[in-house]
Amino acid sequence: MIRSLLPYEENAVVLACDGLGGGRCPPRCGRTDQRTAAGKTVKVGVIADVTGSAAVYGTMQKNAYDLATEDIKTGIIDAGGANLSFDVQDAASDGAQVVNLMQKFTTDGSTPLVMGPTLSGEAFKAFPIAKAANFPVMGTSTTAEGVTDIGPTVFRDSLAESQAIPPTVAKVQAKWHAKHSRLSTVMTTRLPRPTATSSRKSSKRTRDGRRYRDVPHRR
Repeated sequence: MIRSLLPYEENAVVLACDGLGGGRCPPRCGRTDQRTAAGKTVKVGVIADVTGSAAVYGTMQKNAYDLATEDIKTGIIDAGGANLSFDVQDAASDGAQVVNLMQKFTTDGSTPLVMGPTLSGEAFKAFPIAKAANFPVMGTSTTAEGVTDIGPTVFRDSLAESQAIPPTVAKVQAKWHAKHSRLSTVMTTRLPRPTATSSRKSSKRTRDGRRYRDVPHRR
């Protein structure tokens, strides 16, 4: 049951293992040889909001890495023969901390890949650092438009909002014959909001910290 709730980060781990030697790496990584990590100890840096306002997401991500570690040990996930470990660092939902951690991982000389951060706003601050260092990064739950346009070594494990929300709304409408305006209001107002609510009653924040305004539904 727990595993079914944590598909994206474990899938991201599979992709990371693929690039580290268990299979094919995306062409933009610059690595095309297979199983180059066999017999080596590989530390993957992880930036996640385990505490703070976005902990509702970061805690689940940390749990997914823990599960992935178990699956690698038992052979469920193929790490290409590498001794793979995840150095999970808590960014505490702080953009400045995310930047510091990205600088640390991209310069320590022992981390070949970073997974995270948790939020798109954090990614826009941290990923340019990875781009400048020609360093591969994979965002987790970073759904904002333009994240992967930051650079050729930037990836993510989730669909953009423009790819996920419209077809979801369309399928719900088709199945339940819901009115579009009411359905949109329900979907936005039911989203968990990890950041603080603004003092203005009409202004709220989405999971990525971007503001939207409620549109009252008229019957």
